[in-house]
Amino acid sequence: MPKHSALLAVAVAAFIGVAPARGVSYLAIDLNPGGFSSSFAYGISGGCQAGGGLSPSGKASAVTWNGTAGSAVDLSPDIQGACICGVGGEAFAGFFSASGGHSHAALWSGSPLTFVDLNPAGFVFSLALATDGVQQAGWGYGASGNRHALLWAGTAASCIDLNPSGFVSSLASGTSGGCQIGQGQIDANSVHALLWNGSAGSYVDLNPLGCVGSSGHGIFGSQQVGYAELDDPVASVIHAGLWNGTAESFIDLQPAGFGETVATATNGVEQVGYGQPDSNVSTNHALVWNGSAASCTDLQQYLPSGFDRSEAYGIDASGSIVGYASGPDGIAHAFLWVPVPEPGALALLTLGGLRLLGRRRRA
Repeated sequence: MPKHSALLAVAVAAFIGVAPARGVSYLAIDLNPGGFSSSFAYGISGGCQAGGGLSPSGKASAVTWNGTAGSAVDLSPDIQGACICGVGGEAFAGFFSASGGHSHAALWSGSPLTFVDLNPAGFVFSLALATDGVQQAGWGYGASGNRHALLWAGTAASCIDLNPSGFVSSLASGTSGGCQIGQGQIDANSVHALLWNGSAGSYVDLNPLGCVGSSGHGIFGSQQVGYAELDDPVASVIHAGLWNGTAESFIDLQPAGFGETVATATNGVEQVGYGQPDSNVSTNHALVWNGSAASCTDLQQYLPSGFDRSEAYGIDASGSIVGYASGPDGIAHAFLWVPVPEPGALALLTLGGLRLLGRRRRA
């Protein structure tokens, strides 16, 4: 390839990798596999998507994809019920149905043979909700009967109880680079978003000033997402939100035209989740933000006809998004939204690349 062509190709790849919310539309891909009556996608990393599917007989399976419905792989063929909730590198965190009807947190590394039961000693029930490829985060019920946030490093024996002193219960829903996000319950009426750094005592209370409650759902790098419940004398108002490590850093992501909204995941630049449009508060639309309420894009518009509701649960470094959508029949299909630069934005990129090449020639 000529040097100038290689430079332009690198520029195009960089543009697509950043995937800004403006100047981008999305291609929606139905991932529902053949042989499954319904499916859900909860995590995405490095071109791989993961979640769960239900067979017509009702068996729940942990499923991975590589961009198409036909690429689906069942990671739990010999397990009666399982689901993947988070992806990090080649690691998949989730849960399976153990003997006695209790769910146990689980970890896979790309094949059924790598299955690891993460349920720690002293806990009768556990779920792993996220992984960054090194650690897994989730929660479990122990002898106390209360839910405790849990952190693993690939084995049941490595489990760390993150429940802070003074909190009745807690859960961890995300982990990235040694930090975890989730929530803790102080009393029957008060739940606060919490950020940990690997131990119960390291927690930071992220509940914004003036809010009656909050919850953390996703984390990447220094960015955390979830929602805050505003102190409204008439009704509870839940707004999607973004933090950068402190309660004071909270950014309200509530877009115009929506009622309740929740942010579920972030890639450190963009955030995804869902919200109830004012025009139909009985349904949800998948949403993506780029750090502000005004930047919100409704992903529902890119779905095929017949799907009138959707939710987004994961986003990777390239800006590709996973979640699920359903129609009036209520049957869910896992979906992948892939960012596609709009023609005008691509033309500007090409022009910029040509100018760069011109400067290099003159040099």
